[in-house]
Amino acid sequence: MSAYRSLIMLLSFVPVILGSYMLIAATGPPTIDPQHLCHAAERAMPDLGGEPMQIFQACMRDEQEAREQLLTDWATYSSSDKALCMRTRDYLPSYVEWITCAEMARDLRRIRKEKPVSPP
Repeated sequence: MSAYRSLIMLLSFVPVILGSYMLIAATGPPTIDPQHLCHAAERAMPDLGGEPMQIFQACMRDEQEAREQLLTDWATYSSSDKALCMRTRDYLPSYVEWITCAEMARDLRRIRKEKPVSPP
C-alpha cells in the first residue's frame, strides 16, 4: 500500500474521532472519580491541622457540587473552554478546578468584549 493511500485511510478516521469528541462534549462533562483527589487532600491536610475524615468528606461534597454545576451550565461553556479546562488525563483531575477554569475563561472573554484594550 502506498504512503499516500495509507494517509488517506488515516484521514478518513478524523471525522469519526472528532464526531465522537463532539458527542461527548455535547452530553456533559467527562466523568472522573474524585476520590483519588480527595484522599490526596486528606493525606496532605493533617499537617495543616485538619481532621482527615472531615477533609475527605468536604472535598467529596465540593466535587459533587461542582459536577452538578458543570452539568447545569454545560451548554453555556464554549467548546474551546471545554477543551482547555476539562482534562481527564491531568494529575488529579477535579470538577472544582474545571468549573473555576471555565468560569474564568468565560468571564475574561466578557470583560475583554466590554472593555477592549487599545494598543499603546
